[in-house]
Amino acid sequence: MNKYYYAYYKKDEIRNSASGGIGHALAMDVLNKSGIVYGVSYSDDFKSAQYLRINEINKIEKLSGSKYITAEKRMPDGSFVFENVKKDLKDKKLVLFTGLPCEIAALNNYLDRQGIDTEKEKMITVDLICQGPLSSKEQSQYIEFLEKKYKSRLIDFTVRYKNPYWKPVYLKAVFENGKKHIKPLYETDFGRAFLIYGKEGCFHCKYKNENHQADITIGDFWGIKENENGYNKMGTSVVVTHTEKGNDTFKQLANICFGEVTEDKAIDKNSMYGNSREKYSNYATFKSSYLKNDLHKAVFDSRSILSKVKYLLKLLLGLKPY
Repeated sequence: MNKYYYAYYKKDEIRNSASGGIGHALAMDVLNKSGIVYGVSYSDDFKSAQYLRINEINKIEKLSGSKYITAEKRMPDGSFVFENVKKDLKDKKLVLFTGLPCEIAALNNYLDRQGIDTEKEKMITVDLICQGPLSSKEQSQYIEFLEKKYKSRLIDFTVRYKNPYWKPVYLKAVFENGKKHIKPLYETDFGRAFLIYGKEGCFHCKYKNENHQADITIGDFWGIKENENGYNKMGTSVVVTHTEKGNDTFKQLANICFGEVTEDKAIDKNSMYGNSREKYSNYATFKSSYLKNDLHKAVFDSRSILSKVKYLLKLLLGLKPY
């Protein structure tokens, strides 16, 4: 019973969201009903990510924005995130859980083994249109490289900075000394690594198309054009509802603009909804160099000769191509 929509949040918080802010709208809805929200937050140094459990609206900001790395399943207090979800469901709380498609599948499997029927529980699961994350090791190396270049500690980091609008995608790093590193994401070492590298399982992901196990799937509506209904310069989300519970939850959200679209329109320019990532021709070169060296060297080694020359010229001109 899949249904497909464009949608965006109509309040200022959309600026801090990755695309149209529908994740924020869902979290607001659940918290306003005295529910519990589970999502991913960066560590204080931005070198890793982990799941958080929040029950207050003023903490939503911790979960805002996309993280392109795998999140630890141990929460700040050391407890296992799925165990916390189980306890909240047994306490009859409304729960919103957002994660990657494989994480939703793992959660559902865990709860099923615990004898919990997720379809009957007051739980809404949301997965993301996913290419496949890097590990925290790659992000940590990139941040350490930047901190060395800028001679300062990182105090803010996002891979989905709106500069000033939704497209194109920018990476932004802010340092304690006031300096900023702002570049189109896929021109940075981190962005290029994200395109090339990833977990082996992500090249043959089982949770695509009809195998999404969440109530709702959200992502960027890359296929929407500026002259079309639903386009928003600050970001438009594509929303796919897979269950009646998911559809009902989405359609009653406050402060959103949405409209139904065809499956073809929703999935256009969003190939990762139904397809696993493919290995780039330079994957083996990147992996070999990375295992011997570090992220920065692996990215450089995997460039073409022309790309290496352009990179070195930019470096000589002080344009900071990393």
